[in-house]
Formats: sequence, C-alpha cells, structure tokens
Amino acid sequence: HVLVTGGSEGLGKELAALMASRGARVSIVARTAKKLDAAVAELAERKLSVRAVAGDVTSAESLKSAVADAEAAHGPVTCVVCCAGGARTGLFSDVSADDFAKQMDLNYLGVVKTLKATLPGMVDRKAGTAVLVSSGLALCGYAGYSAYAPTKWAVRGLAETLRSELLPFDISVHSVYPPNMDTPGFVEENRTKPKSTKAIEEGEPTHDPKAVATSIVASLDAGHFNVACG
Repeated sequence: HVLVTGGSEGLGKELAALMASRGARVSIVARTAKKLDAAVAELAERKLSVRAVAGDVTSAESLKSAVADAEAAHGPVTCVVCCAGGARTGLFSDVSADDFAKQMDLNYLGVVKTLKATLPGMVDRKAGTAVLVSSGLALCGYAGYSAYAPTKWAVRGLAETLRSELLPFDISVHSVYPPNMDTPGFVEENRTKPKSTKAIEEGEPTHDPKAVATSIVASLDAGHFNVACG
C-alpha cells in the first residue's frame, strides 16, 4: 500500500500512477476534493486505479484521519511518498516573515507530520519505505528562493537523520531532488518569480513529471538514498 501526499497533481500524481501501474494499492492525499476527483478520473482513463483521501499535511489530526481512512481500505501503509509542497518565490526583501513560516509549515513540517502518521506502523512491522521529496534547490540555492530552498534543505537533513535511525527497523529512506517540472505548481511559482531568478533559470529545461517519476522509481528500485533526477 503506497500513500502519496500531494498526489492530486504534478509529480505526486505521476508517482502514484507509476506505482499503480506496477500493481500497488495506492492512496493519494491532498487538500482539495475537486483536484483529487479530477486526478482519480484522469488516472481511471489511463486504466489505473487509485483511491483519493482528503487530508491536509499541515494538520496532524487531518493526516491521522486520512491515514486511518486509507489503511481501512487498503491495509497498512508500506510506502509513504511525501510529495506535498509548494513555492512562493520572491526576493528576500519582498517575502514576508509570515510567508517564510507558511512555507516551512507546508514543505518541511508537512513531511514531519506525514511521517509521524505513517512511520510508527512501519516501525512496529519492521518493514517499510519512506520517500522524502526535497528539491534540486536543497543542493544549490539561488536568488528568488530564500523562503523555499531552506525548507527543502530541512527535508534533506531529516532524510539523512532518519536514514540512520530507521536502519534497525529495516525501513529504507530516500531523499529525492527533482528539477523544475511542467506542473501546476511550477506555473504558480512563476507568477511571483523575480527577473533575476528567471535569468538564472534561462535555458534550463522544464522537465516532464512523468519522466521524472520514472527516473525516481528506477532509483528506488536500485536502492539509492540520494535520488537526483532530470
């Protein structure tokens, strides 16, 4: 049973699709029911079955309820993919402290809360997989991402810590560093992207999330901890 947060669109949806195509029971979690329904319908057209569960990664109670719902239908979560997140771009001087806090709450603490809801069962069973989706910006930050990049560095640090903590329980941990992708989230972040950021990214390809998902799963199959893709 694979549970994917942020599974209603973008990379999360494509990872869910790929897992489903390989025979996994898949639950996708997101906040917006309309987006979840659209994702389920789209994947059904692709002859893929996933189950949608409404849940907000910024709320521990919401996640606890979502995981319980998913497990009631599909059994214990054996693989969790933490893919929910988003970027509010802008120069440091233009981004409010509140926006910094909101991005940390979503991108980092959302991962923490997701793992708090799923890892205890894996520890009890002494088996499982945790996939933490960070960002290429956790490898090299640059102008325009002062509020976003640190949240993804935090995810990277969490993955490195959990990797060693969970070894005695046979739980594999993977840290994923996706590039810019052609997703609704990327369209949204471009709305506030400074000119200097666009200049840095000029000429950089915008990757297909399906191709990135395929690359990620191949690296997971190979047992890689650090997963660079695209």
